[in-house]
Amino acid sequence: MTDILNNQTSKWRWASRPTASDSGARGEAGRLPLHATAAILILIFFFLSAGACIAQERTPEELESVLDPFMQKELKGLHIPGAVVLVVKDGKIFLVRGYGFSDLEQKKRVHPTTLFRMGSISKLWVATSILQLVEQGKLRLEDEVNPYLKTFQLDNPFPEPVRVFHLLTHTAGFDEKNVGSATQKKSEQIPLGKYLAKHMPPCIRAPGSMISYSNHGYTLAGYLVELISGMPFDQYVNEHVIYQLGMNHSGFGFQPNPDSNLAIGYAFENKKYRPLPFDYVNDEPADGLVSDANDMARFLIANLQQGEYEGRRILQPATMALMQRQHFTLAPGLAGWCYGWYEEFRNNKRCLIHDGAVYGFNSRVWIVPGDNLGFMIATNTDVTNNDLTPAVTGRIMDFFFRRAAKPVRHDPPADFQTRLPLYEGHYRHVAVATRTLEKVAVLMDLVPEFKVDVSKDGSIEIWNRTFREIRPFFFEQSNGRNSAAFRQDKTGAVTHLFFEYEAFEKIHLHETKEFQEALGIFCLGCFLLNLMFWLIWLVATRKRTSELKSMYHLAGIIATAHLVFFSIIYIFIFQRSIFELCYGVPIPVKLGLILPIVAIVLTALLCIALIKNWKVLTALPRIYFSLFSVIALTFLWILNYWNLIGYRY
Repeated sequence: MTDILNNQTSKWRWASRPTASDSGARGEAGRLPLHATAAILILIFFFLSAGACIAQERTPEELESVLDPFMQKELKGLHIPGAVVLVVKDGKIFLVRGYGFSDLEQKKRVHPTTLFRMGSISKLWVATSILQLVEQGKLRLEDEVNPYLKTFQLDNPFPEPVRVFHLLTHTAGFDEKNVGSATQKKSEQIPLGKYLAKHMPPCIRAPGSMISYSNHGYTLAGYLVELISGMPFDQYVNEHVIYQLGMNHSGFGFQPNPDSNLAIGYAFENKKYRPLPFDYVNDEPADGLVSDANDMARFLIANLQQGEYEGRRILQPATMALMQRQHFTLAPGLAGWCYGWYEEFRNNKRCLIHDGAVYGFNSRVWIVPGDNLGFMIATNTDVTNNDLTPAVTGRIMDFFFRRAAKPVRHDPPADFQTRLPLYEGHYRHVAVATRTLEKVAVLMDLVPEFKVDVSKDGSIEIWNRTFREIRPFFFEQSNGRNSAAFRQDKTGAVTHLFFEYEAFEKIHLHETKEFQEALGIFCLGCFLLNLMFWLIWLVATRKRTSELKSMYHLAGIIATAHLVFFSIIYIFIFQRSIFELCYGVPIPVKLGLILPIVAIVLTALLCIALIKNWKVLTALPRIYFSLFSVIALTFLWILNYWNLIGYRY
């Protein structure tokens, strides 16, 4: 997620102010005829508007002179081995340029024919395939999903069923789950039906109530394509979309070989590049596409030309228009989701966009349907180095379209101050696992979390950006670039904050990353001190009552269990890429998960011993074991909050 707060440019309007006329000093002869004055004003308005809104006629050489020095500098500064940039305009390639290396060891440079893994951009092909089946009358977007599923059913406790269009707009309400979604061996790749039957997450929100990005939702949509068409998903999409457009170097179900011209993905660690192995995804429809810039040009042009490229059609014009129409927004006035695409407003243009990220690769596709413009950016770098994508996007958009005029300052509603206390608080992105240990992604700074502060002047601060209310529960950034909205529950309390198509849930202070980390570090520090005290006690003291001796042993073992478990989690999860969890939970973590269970049993025994021996203990042991018990119970509460008690994955 690279542009949470950079998704919508300013909305502006023209305004005019009448000037005082000095009719007493000037006679009628000094005035222009009324129709001439009106004509001049119209011409001025037209040219000013055109300068701000209409695409400028530019040349590929001019764009090349803008991108080349920028890309060379940024690749080095961001530690990105290679990248490719494609721009299409008016039905043809405007510019395509490769930068850097696709293979550092072999010094192979990136070319327009270099293959990249496209990640979540793959979902556009899933949406296209679903809409093809709709055109053929084999499927309706309003259909419930469960009747199509024979080997498993969706876990949905809500009255509203999951429908096909929910899958395409990320509004089915599925929980987040990624463990087991990939493997490093082709032989271990699981067929779609078996994978979903075992790994499909439950619905944790009512379908149709919230946008929450879901790989499994689109994997399920791809499985529907497989069930309805009677063909394996990769075969269907390759034959009916990819090869139909002449994208002969692209496809799903890709298997690398020495002659495949596939870029190597890299992670930059400890000041050096580490090549990443090619893996095989079990959620193939969600992120399995491999393509090059020349092939991607065909798909973008088809999307800009009502579903057709050089006489080859993938969708009828009306269906392509349906695909690119907004179908869900979190609040009126915000950007939303289409089918496959999502909206973004930039330089006074409605744009359609999709980003992609898979282990060692990043990508983005972007089209401006009203101006027949599209572009693609792809890099062979780990997801943590994705600052290049929004920067290139801004330069290309500014190259073709002038930036918006200074926005009009809107006065807040008269009663805005009465609502400000409702907005203040902590918020976390809704795309976080709620039932598995993958929730620790929050602690790894992979799930956005922030605090909304209210200023004395009535504005709110979000990520050091100032927003002001322009209508109840709807805010605009002071520079006009971004919009935000709040949602209330039935009691009037604010529950969510929305930035365009991104949703954030309001959380309590004790749930925040900062609070949990501080409390966890305090508990671990106490365990470490207790462990040191226990070891000293074992050596220095021998004559103790049996009751006291057993309590010291219990406390020492509990502290040791928690310290060992934390060490395992830190080494095998926190110090690795979150993508590696896709291959499964590491064996040391699986073994270590027994330790919190052991700690629960021992903590219960310690509490029982404390209560039983309370009368015979002196004041110091009472205080010591009481405090230790509270700290041990607190740490168990922390582990449970992050789904680290039991085998929850």
